[in-house]
Parts: sequence; C-alpha cells; structure tokens
Amino acid sequence: VLDVAALPWNFEGPYAVYAARKMGLPVGEIICCCNENSGVWDLINRAQMKLNARVVPTMTPKCDMVVPEALELLIRDKLEWDDVEEFLELQKKGGTYYLGAEEHRHFRYGISASVVGESRVKLAIPNLYNPNGYILCPYSALVYAGLMDYRSHPGPRRAALMLTDYDPRESRETVIRALAISDRELDDWRTGEGGGSMALYTIG
Repeated sequence: VLDVAALPWNFEGPYAVYAARKMGLPVGEIICCCNENSGVWDLINRAQMKLNARVVPTMTPKCDMVVPEALELLIRDKLEWDDVEEFLELQKKGGTYYLGAEEHRHFRYGISASVVGESRVKLAIPNLYNPNGYILCPYSALVYAGLMDYRSHPGPRRAALMLTDYDPRESRETVIRALAISDRELDDWRTGEGGGSMALYTIG
C-alpha cells in the first residue's frame, strides 16, 4: 500500500487517484499539499470552505486559487448530487460551503491535507537534493514538504508516491538560488549528465 501526495489546484489529479483506489489500486492516504491558499485544507479539516477568500500570491502561482478546479468531482462521488449543485451555486455567489458532521466524515475519509508556507517550500529544494540528487521545482517541493508534514503526525508509516510533472527549469532562478548551482549544472542534470527528470518520486 502506498500513500499518494499531490497538488490540489486541479482536483482531477487527486480524484483520479481516489477513483483508482475505489477500483482496487493499493492506495492508502491521499495527501493534498496546499500552499497558503488552503481552501482544501479548510474543507477537509474544518468542514468549510470560504469560496470568496482573498488569494495570497506565492512562488507556486498555479496553486493560488480560492477553489480548486474540478473539486466538484470528489463532492459528487463522496456525497450527493444535491451537494454538488449547492457547491456550484455558492461558488457563483461567493459564499461559504459547509459540510454537516456526517458529510464531513464521509468526505475526509482516506484524504488528508497539508499547508506548506513559502519558507518551507524553499528549504525543501536543497533538503531533497543534497542527499539524493533530485532537483525539485517549487511545485514538487510543495508536494514533498506536504508529505513530510503529513508524516509528522501519528499514524501508519508507509512508502509514498509524489505526483508532480513540473520541470525545474520553469522556476530556474528559484532553483539555482536554492541549490547554489549554475545554469549549466541545472541543464546537465536535465540531460542526464548530472541526473534525470522525474515525473514521479517515491519516498520510502
């Protein structure tokens, strides 16, 4: 059994893992790794999501949104069609979406969320590079730090899969500054002279 950590800015990714688990894939916990715009964390942990919350700009701008794309897929599957309609209507108005106690229990079963601040994202890049040689972009670092945050709490310790497909070159300046490497070293790593590009990371 593997835990899976992913970005929730587009919920099609976490939902695909959830659907695969329903079909028998040996997946344990699905960890949604959020930046400071933590609406998913609020829904999973507090049973509410403020749909008109102010967006905080971060170094992972694709995750800077109030409501993740396609979140209604999980609401539909976990709850009822009426809940989807209520969610979409409230999203238009900019209200707050609430889950009742029983709805919340169903919704959060097998799904967790972590919130990772920008300083921890920056630290995660060298923390994984120095012992392993993996070069993470800020998005991958966000997933890694979110997984480590989940693992810091009591519970079963399982191997984990990090789902991420972002190229470190997309955040070249941030990565070079975090690792104190040159442009050439980053490009050599990409072409195989110093490592390799990875879309999946497994963490023991």
